[in-house]
Amino acid sequence: MSSFLDKLSNKLNKVSANQDIPPAQGGAAPATSARGEAAGEETAKKDAANASYEDQDDSATPLDVDIFQSEARIVIFMQASGVAADGFDVTYDEAANAVTVQATQKRPELPECSFVIEGQEEKGRFVKQEIKWQPLYRKAYLPAPVDGNKADVVFEEGVLMITLPVRKLGEGKRLAVREIVSTKEENPSQENA
Repeated sequence: MSSFLDKLSNKLNKVSANQDIPPAQGGAAPATSARGEAAGEETAKKDAANASYEDQDDSATPLDVDIFQSEARIVIFMQASGVAADGFDVTYDEAANAVTVQATQKRPELPECSFVIEGQEEKGRFVKQEIKWQPLYRKAYLPAPVDGNKADVVFEEGVLMITLPVRKLGEGKRLAVREIVSTKEENPSQENA
């Protein structure tokens, strides 16, 4: 059953990423033929890394993401080295059922060391610069409704982890049925002669 839900989620996220619309929440997947499903599965596998994100602009780099889902929670993992814990802007959009993360990678200050005499200016330059210190962005659509008020966001060893409890839908409430009694009398009309 989980593989069906994973496939459905991947298809919905792929459609939303390509068309810039959020996936349907709780809706049925569009009908496809057996041939269409096979092609869709191949495309989903190829585009798995690109599914469920939108770039904010051309200069922002999409964050890599893993999304774990259980009956109780959804956990989003994002690699974000070079970002301080207070450098993240994490928002939850309830209407779109999506989490957006923005951050900017920044090179840290040079570490202090015993080789440099304190108070003396250190003159030097970078002889190689390969690391891209850049803005990061990711908007991930969630596979189930969550309670954004109870989110837990932690940053550990270069990985941002966002835990969101899955919203439990109620079983339904029994509704009382009222009867309306008509007050009109059903008398045949009498003709006066």
